[in-house]
Amino acid sequence: LCCNTIKETMNATEQILGEFGDGRVVKMLADMSKEVEQVKLEADRLISDEMFLAALEKLCDLERRTRLSADMKSNATVQVCIVSVCFNEKQYDILNEQIIALSKKRSLMKYANSKMVQACVDLMPSVTCKTAKLELIETLRKTTEGKIYVEVERARLTHMLSKMKEEEGDIDGAVKVLLELQVLLKKKKLIYFIFLILISILC
Repeated sequence: LCCNTIKETMNATEQILGEFGDGRVVKMLADMSKEVEQVKLEADRLISDEMFLAALEKLCDLERRTRLSADMKSNATVQVCIVSVCFNEKQYDILNEQIIALSKKRSLMKYANSKMVQACVDLMPSVTCKTAKLELIETLRKTTEGKIYVEVERARLTHMLSKMKEEEGDIDGAVKVLLELQVLLKKKKLIYFIFLILISILC
């Protein structure tokens, strides 16, 4: 159901300061972690009662309030919860909408956005419908374009897309997609990624 609370260790400064997408650094106005735990339980109950949209509405409202409070850790937890419940309930059209909406918020927090994208990439193997997976990959690739703090995740998505094209027999398309990595990753990361790709082919 809902995701686990993000328990990443932060120093005292990182806990109270967050960076918005426009480069502004802001101080946390309120710690909403306790409310997050409460709403997560409520959302789980609603989903168990087959009230997915009601649960999503609660989570989206909480996402807005944690963002306006500049509580980046709580906001990250809620964003991950939103995409996780969509994945779990196989609500892929709504998931696409949420990814786009969360990535375009006026006061987008880089830390929270990166955690949401990471969660989506990690959960992608659970999508068995090829059409749905392609749409999700393209949505994530578009929303991460030009964002340095999620360049590795975008590269992983690009690799997934290339593998799917290869499996379909579209070798030219697979190679074309992989060539995008030349501009996505710095030299060291590119070499490492090519190494992983070669290993996957040889094995």
